[in-house]
Amino acid sequence: MKKIFFVILFGWSALFGAYNECVTDIYFGNGVWNDYAGASQGRDKLEGILIRDIYHGDHNAFKSHHFTDRGDPNLNKNIVLLAFNWTGSSPNDSLSFKTKIIDLIETFYQLKDNNQLEGYSLYDMLKAWLTQDSTDPLSDDMWDKIDDIVADYSRTIEGSNLIKMIEDYETISLKKSHRVLLVAHSQGNLFGNEVYDNLISWEQGYFKMVSVGTPASSVLGQNTPYTTLKCDKVINDNLIGGIPGHLPGNIECTGEEKSSDGHQFVASYFSNHISLPKIVSDISSSLDTLANTSSQWSTDQEFERGTCDYRITVKHRFDPALEIGEKVYPFAPNKKLYQVNGAYVKATCGGTDFTDDWADKKENECWMINNPPEEKIVGKEEMPNNLSFYLDARVEPTFSGYLVSVDCVPSGTCSNAWEQAASRHSEQKEYVDNYISSVISEAINRYGKDAFTISYSYSESQRTCSNNECNIHTWHCLASQGVHLHKK
Repeated sequence: MKKIFFVILFGWSALFGAYNECVTDIYFGNGVWNDYAGASQGRDKLEGILIRDIYHGDHNAFKSHHFTDRGDPNLNKNIVLLAFNWTGSSPNDSLSFKTKIIDLIETFYQLKDNNQLEGYSLYDMLKAWLTQDSTDPLSDDMWDKIDDIVADYSRTIEGSNLIKMIEDYETISLKKSHRVLLVAHSQGNLFGNEVYDNLISWEQGYFKMVSVGTPASSVLGQNTPYTTLKCDKVINDNLIGGIPGHLPGNIECTGEEKSSDGHQFVASYFSNHISLPKIVSDISSSLDTLANTSSQWSTDQEFERGTCDYRITVKHRFDPALEIGEKVYPFAPNKKLYQVNGAYVKATCGGTDFTDDWADKKENECWMINNPPEEKIVGKEEMPNNLSFYLDARVEPTFSGYLVSVDCVPSGTCSNAWEQAASRHSEQKEYVDNYISSVISEAINRYGKDAFTISYSYSESQRTCSNNECNIHTWHCLASQGVHLHKK
């Protein structure tokens, strides 16, 4: 797989809009021989199918999951975005014999980079593709034209198209904490694999692809999810027996296909009553997987915890260059980052409003967001009736996690065992003191300093030591100290 090296500088102007981990941007990656209008038709048809079959006709629900303001009127026209694989040497080229040949040359080198065309020359593949539906040889004049196009072709054509795609995925989606699902057809799959290979490793975890009519040997390095009709002649059947190394056809043809080559995204794959539900199912499953990815943002600092002014700051887990210069409402700090009412929240997705006034509000509750779990920010938590914490004094930590400090004494008595342990093992005494302080401090943070009283308990015990435990000493002394918090 070919990798390219480039630098993209991101500023706030490039990253228009807020971070939003609840959005999955859906892209359509078209195949060969599509101008912008043709590729857009495929994108529009895909969008309609997803609204109908996954969101049951609810356009607003579809939009809420897959659209945010992109800062560009052209990009805001549609919910599904277009990862445009242009025909020819630029996105504005129209369809012609020359631009179609350039598409085929580009495809040849992509397959060759993927080690799928060992032993095949460019002219072998051009002949196979151009005479797909005919055994008539190409004329000498036609081959002269092809020779001229091949001589002028530059790999920078493919590279510039790939760089444009990566820039769009980065600026529109990934650098704004959106997830990405690419639905790719034909050569769009080759570009999808190349894009994935050039993403930063953490970005790959938020990028998935559903393949349709794919000439590639994998789907982002895996063998699923993909749909290829067994009667797709472009993939399975030409003069050299199909594209070498491609994922095999996995869907039977039904005669419903409306194109003679069985390869067209809409006319073939959306007309087959078996392939269309599989594509929709693959998309739905991929969307679920992306929705369950972990948050990219973790808590950095906490402010005024245990009060109604409790807020946090967050930091990006992978890219320190991504920053948020404001405090966040921590409804569920381990969930997703997005904006509600113009402010950032960390919460389960689905919230569109939060308030400090609702029915059955409890005394210690401060804010509630209207997502499905109705997560809340609370002040002081409701304290249980009693909380007790015990620490034992011996020599070393036990598997239970209690502090241990064993002291063997020759007299056979265990008076002041705790003090003896503390004096001989000062670092353990410090641990005990710090632990007790942390318990009380945490309780004050959670419940308030006036919510409880504190008491302490102390006990000693002894048992006979074996010789190898205590050498010349005969007694093993234990001391236990308890810290008890009592609800007022």
